Amino acid sequence: MDEEIYKRQEGMELTIPQSITIIGCGGVGSWVALNIAMIGIKKLYLYDMDIVEASNLNRTPYKIKQIGKKKVIALKELIFERRNDCEVISNAKEFDTPELASELYIDCSDNVIKSVPTIKVGYDGKSFTINTTKNKNVWGVNGRITYNVPSFLLTPQLVANIVCGLVVLNNNQEFVKTMDILEVYEYIRSKKEAK
Repeated sequence: MDEEIYKRQEGMELTIPQSITIIGCGGVGSWVALNIAMIGIKKLYLYDMDIVEASNLNRTPYKIKQIGKKKVIALKELIFERRNDCEVISNAKEFDTPELASELYIDCSDNVIKSVPTIKVGYDGKSFTINTTKNKNVWGVNGRITYNVPSFLLTPQLVANIVCGLVVLNNNQEFVKTMDILEVYEYIRSKKEAK
């Protein structure tokens, strides 16, 4: 069965890192970790000190029966259901200076981690920011992270898929992009009409 799992992505010229660290396993980080594991990464480090709460279930892949578990443990379980060939190291603590050497760090936390080169990603309700530059302070519509915003499933999944695409399609360009989800719809609609 293992040979069949990745058969359809053969020939796509994907660059799959051997190891990635995901900082923050909430709305965006949980989907990034799950998606990147399903693509075929071999080693995944997870950092988050929070537990799964009922309020997380509208934007994450966590299950009702996982409420009360540490997010990193619950996420490890979800990954193993799909990819038992991925080594997952769960760290139920805040990320600080890395003691490990991942090929890539993806910061999906509510903080700005400056100690390692990262892709910084997150969302404010219906808008999202992806920052691949060295200046991680550039963030959001007003240049800051907003906490406790309304959120729903669509924005975190969309952002996670974009980030996973950046990782495996070997896009090394530096950029900061903030978009409202309606801008994405408008872009797709305009491209469809142009054909």
